Amino acid sequence: MDAYRTLWPEVELDIISGFVVNPLPLLDQGEAEWPSSTTPKKSHPSITFSPLFRYESVALMSPRHRLAAKPWLDAADFAAETLITYPVPDEMWMS
Repeated sequence: MDAYRTLWPEVELDIISGFVVNPLPLLDQGEAEWPSSTTPKKSHPSITFSPLFRYESVALMSPRHRLAAKPWLDAADFAAETLITYPVPDEMWMS
């Protein structure tokens, strides 16, 4: 944010702290001009969605695992693997 403020000092940044499950109603309520969303609803007629970041998943494994030496992993690399995932509950982001 500091780099952004340096480049565009005339733009006011007011960051809402905490995790907002659905930030789009903030537009209708006049509480936000530019919400960030991970699940764009392309059917909304008055909103333009533009990707800001590429989502990146991280794989954790032993350094002795056969995939550990690869600089980049693709979905096909996991075809013969057992994956253990841990979803993060919404309450964790809202505290």
